[in-house]
This record gives sequence, C-alpha cells and structure tokens, in this order.
Amino acid sequence: LAFSSISHLGWMTVIISYNPKLTLLNFYLYTLMTATVFLAMNSIKVLNLSTLMT
Repeated sequence: LAFSSISHLGWMTVIISYNPKLTLLNFYLYTLMTATVFLAMNSIKVLNLSTLMT
C-alpha cells in the first residue's frame, strides 16, 4: 500500500489547484479505505503475505 499512497498523493497535488473540496473528499475516502484494510489485516493477525494465503 506504500506505492499506492505515494501515487495517490501525487494525484492529489495535481487536483488541489483545480478543486480543493474534491481533493479533501478524495483524501478522506482514501484514508478510510486504507485504514479499513490495515485494521482488517491487524484483526486477523497478518504479519506477512504468506499469512494471507493460509
């Protein structure tokens, strides 16, 4: 998710000059989705990718 976050931040910097409200909405939704993924992985005790395959 690190590459995705960096890429997302790049798009946000481009969009912020055109529509700041859309950028904030996009940031909030992305943060919500990313936090959900991390909390789900934490709740099932995923420490590495091989844990997801079992």
